[in-house]
Amino acid sequence: MAAPELEQLWQDPRHWTASIIYHCAADPRVIVPKQRRGWTLNFAHRSAWVVLLGAVVIAVAPTLIVVATGYGSVPAVSAAVALSIVVVCFGAAWESGRQR
Repeated sequence: MAAPELEQLWQDPRHWTASIIYHCAADPRVIVPKQRRGWTLNFAHRSAWVVLLGAVVIAVAPTLIVVATGYGSVPAVSAAVALSIVVVCFGAAWESGRQR
């Protein structure tokens, strides 16, 4: 699909809910730019739900592991949360920069 066609789909207000949730089955992209700033998922595709679940697991798992192993001190939990944030941000940046 050519860039002008994708732009036309993206600008159609029928594909947006509350200006942050994008749902367009005709658009092959899974990660799309928001209308204002940042990125969002195209929830018309099942793989978007997999990406969302993966991001949640990556964000929560290190903290749960630290707490479950008994190292639940404030510095250890803070480090696990910081690591989770860094991994999710780098993954999102990598995915948004990929050429399709």
